[in-house]
Amino acid sequence: MSLIVQFVDNSSNLLTVQEHWLEFLKVDDTTGLGLATELQKALIKIDLDIDDIRGQGYDNGSNMSGKYKGVQRRVHEMNPRAFYTPCGAHSLNLALCDMVNCCSKAVSFFGVIQRIYTLFSSSTKRWKIFKDNVQGLIVKPLSQTRWESHVESVKRIMEQTAQIRDALLDLAEINEDPKVKSEAESLATHKLQNFEFLFGMIICLKRLRGATFSSLLNSCLNLEKYLQHNGRSDISGDDLCSELQVLRCYIPIASAERSFSKLKLMKTYLRSTMSQERLNGLAMLSIEKEMVKQLYYSDLIDVFASKTSCVIMATNRERIEAFKTGLDGVQEGMHRMNLGMTDKLNHPKALRCSPFKQCLIQSQQP
Repeated sequence: MSLIVQFVDNSSNLLTVQEHWLEFLKVDDTTGLGLATELQKALIKIDLDIDDIRGQGYDNGSNMSGKYKGVQRRVHEMNPRAFYTPCGAHSLNLALCDMVNCCSKAVSFFGVIQRIYTLFSSSTKRWKIFKDNVQGLIVKPLSQTRWESHVESVKRIMEQTAQIRDALLDLAEINEDPKVKSEAESLATHKLQNFEFLFGMIICLKRLRGATFSSLLNSCLNLEKYLQHNGRSDISGDDLCSELQVLRCYIPIASAERSFSKLKLMKTYLRSTMSQERLNGLAMLSIEKEMVKQLYYSDLIDVFASKTSCVIMATNRERIEAFKTGLDGVQEGMHRMNLGMTDKLNHPKALRCSPFKQCLIQSQQP
């Protein structure tokens, strides 16, 4: 679980809303109670009062956004002023996916784009044919959890339609599999040469790019005019545009999704044994890189050197004590060995006229 906080910075004359990533939380219990407990422990650990929370936002999972047993409900019971707002990006993504699934034309259009990617990516030989014909950007798959990926997928096919068609025709000639040959010929002749598909690709790309501030303002003003009656309107276009801008800026929790993208880059199979503390440290350096740029490396080196010297001094003291203890043990062992050898030489069965015994007796005499 990724923990991100948004707060109002009043250190300057101009109030600003800041957002910062704090840490990854290791969670074993993924129920609403388990997640809420881990969240509460994390806030106490970093000395943040849960009574100061004024809002909370999560994805649309039942364990997070559940009305009765979700995290938002349990946090709201601890602090009634922590109002929950569902993530605008996740809600919009679900709405767009449902809208596309309700339109047969849209389902067919995006299905063709996914079929082109699947056909080439399922084999290294087919991918080589694609790379030989298309020198620019490669095709990308569609993502149901990230609607923005549809923009890039449509864009790459629209800008390279002729090259992709040539790649499909080459694949149909070279490949001996009847199923692959039929699929490639169908996409090259019946889809990429279809006027409805090409026109729909242009229209979808323009609509999927997203509204700019000017287009959003014009849409709000047009809505204000449409709702006018007898010189009065139910809404104000300027106010509605400002409110929508605020919603676009602060309600989505896309930063949490981006932090998980960083997690996939850092914790690979080569770093599977990384500790949680080291993982959070590396993630902090990567995610909050703008803040890291403001740090003075000389001060960090001095702090690290002072801590390292203390550790080295403590380690050396431990080594000296261990060496002394070992030396005392060796001396005691040698003393016991000498005593044991003397007892054996004094035994009645020992050789009475042994030269070694005579030398030992002489050395013991005062």
